[in-house]
Amino acid sequence: LPNPTTSRTKRCKIWLRQLNFIRIVNYKNYEPVLNELKEYVTEGDPDFVRRSLRAISKIALRFEKSIEKCLEILAKQVKEVREVAEHASHAVNELLIVQY
Repeated sequence: LPNPTTSRTKRCKIWLRQLNFIRIVNYKNYEPVLNELKEYVTEGDPDFVRRSLRAISKIALRFEKSIEKCLEILAKQVKEVREVAEHASHAVNELLIVQY
């Protein structure tokens, strides 16, 4: 895992490279990896988020014990995306009302 003292941007870049190596995850280290991925699914870069979500899915498929935690992370992401979409929708509506 990346060093916690490394800047967040640098850690994201390191993880983006490491997401390609998800096959090295095992029963001994999948929990810390999931904890790190949990942070990265909220990043602003859509490609990075997509890769992180894909890595979480792969972990769930490989390690039965991880399924509950993976589903929790994915469900939270869906909820956050829905909330963002609702806020964006309200903002667009307000702009349309002001403009017209």
